[in-house]
Amino acid sequence: MNISEWFEYATMKADDAREAMYAAMNVCPSCEGCGDHGVEEDTGCLFTCYGCDGTGRFYNEVAA
Repeated sequence: MNISEWFEYATMKADDAREAMYAAMNVCPSCEGCGDHGVEEDTGCLFTCYGCDGTGRFYNEVAA
């Protein structure tokens, strides 16, 4: 295994571990639980996170 293959493998494993951590904590990996991606300068409105639809959660809870 050369160094570039090892780096690719290590990066893949780090990404897998990060996603597992977010899933275990039920935190959206896209916005890191904030629910948004910042404020639009013109209107002052929040950019809703496309990953969690603004909930900040990895898993959306289903109403029973």
